Amino acid sequence: MNENKGQENQVLVIVALACSVLGWLLAWVPFVNLFGLILAVVGLLLGMILILMKQDRNKGRVHLTCFLSILAIVITLCVQLGFHHAHQIALSHANFKADAKPLKIGQDVTIDTDNYRVNSADFTQNIGNRVAQPGNKLLTISLTIKNLTKKDFGTGKGILPYTRDVFHLQANDQNVSFLTDQELPNALAEEGEVPVDSSLTANLYAEVPENSKVQLVYGTKPTDAKLRERVPSFIVQLN
Repeated sequence: MNENKGQENQVLVIVALACSVLGWLLAWVPFVNLFGLILAVVGLLLGMILILMKQDRNKGRVHLTCFLSILAIVITLCVQLGFHHAHQIALSHANFKADAKPLKIGQDVTIDTDNYRVNSADFTQNIGNRVAQPGNKLLTISLTIKNLTKKDFGTGKGILPYTRDVFHLQANDQNVSFLTDQELPNALAEEGEVPVDSSLTANLYAEVPENSKVQLVYGTKPTDAKLRERVPSFIVQLN
């Protein structure tokens, strides 16, 4: 009788440990970890029962079961919170509404946790060894990109990726390409990332016609009012 009971307890230990291990493995995957959470809770309950039954022979495995189950529960909650935070950011980006009126230099705009500001716009005849063509000016735009996210629970989803292609320059409503010479000082990279709770200040360069009205456009510049309400975009008047 005691032998059968010992075998039953042994099976219970194995089942509890298997539930806790599976719960821990699944804890790292969003949505799937909800099933893992159930397994972790089952493993923890079985572990507590085994502790009350004073299973001295399986003491180490029982304690390991409880530890893995608690760890799986904590990881699942952290991953779900991080995923929810990133999802809210994505939704707010999709619903961002920018004022159709252009911003001025020094004004910033925030799209949820992404903050952008043009610090200055300087029109000069030359930058280093580069000289503007007759009738043109060289333009240096100082831009700050700030990540307002304070925490991302270690998921990496709070990192702000950027690409230079989301910025467009227009002179008298004509598109102007950015200069990408490697010798231009502190030029904004083609793409990169801004860590959590950090900022990046870099320069955009272009050659524009003299006396032209220049605007920096983020995203698109839709003419349809309904589309403009749904597409994250803004305009900065540079002169």
